[in-house]
Amino acid sequence: MNQPRNERGTVVQIHAYGALVRLESGDLASMSAGEVGAHRARLERSIQVGEALEFVVTQRLRRLEVRLIPVQRDEKFEEQIARFLQSSDETGESAPKRRPFLRRKSDSDRP
Repeated sequence: MNQPRNERGTVVQIHAYGALVRLESGDLASMSAGEVGAHRARLERSIQVGEALEFVVTQRLRRLEVRLIPVQRDEKFEEQIARFLQSSDETGESAPKRRPFLRRKSDSDRP
């Protein structure tokens, strides 16, 4: 068996038994159903936009298997948060005031 290696690839298909990935080397590799279940949203987004992802590739007998390398930071998400924070600062909106869980007793409620 070969040593695991990192390689970029694109998700070609998600099916009931896992997923099919085309690696940059041109090889096809399979991803287990458990791995797909853990990262389904990211894999589906990758298919829609054609984004290449980073995988750990291992060889089992005559077939290649891949596991997704987790992303430490998502640049697009960070930009989206920054735009939201900037727009909320420009409008002058502050966080909503918290209401107390219990109603306060007023002077008229006291005996």
